[in-house]
Amino acid sequence: MMTGNTMKSIEAFLSSRYLDGMFYLSLIGVYTTATAVYRMISKVVPEDGGGEGRKVLLSTPRVLSPIVLLLFLLSDHYFPSPRPTLLLLSFAYGLINSASIESAGTITCMLTGHMHKLANGAVSGNVGGDKAQRRSIAVLTGFGGGVVL
Repeated sequence: MMTGNTMKSIEAFLSSRYLDGMFYLSLIGVYTTATAVYRMISKVVPEDGGGEGRKVLLSTPRVLSPIVLLLFLLSDHYFPSPRPTLLLLSFAYGLINSASIESAGTITCMLTGHMHKLANGAVSGNVGGDKAQRRSIAVLTGFGGGVVL
């Protein structure tokens, strides 16, 4: 999702379609914000409902799943234009992907995963502070540079 939006934003800016470029960048920003929101909530609510055999009613995915449902319902019924709908869906998928990455340990290797790592670092106040984040910055920079060329 973020790989395509990164390519489309760079292509739009190179073609002097600045409004389109800003829209694609906003999709990336909304997605990254959703991953940061997930991370902030996971610091307050346990990821796995308590772990170690304890039963806890709340877990981060359980807290956020009604929000995701609401975002999908809003995108289906309340916006006639596709652009606001895509912003809602970008936020919803940011939450969904965060749940799969953080809770299930799904490995990501596309730009989305690198953006996820950087959003988590931003919440922790440590962007670019560790080797994995520096690698993510290098991958994103290299990818963007390759698209420009």
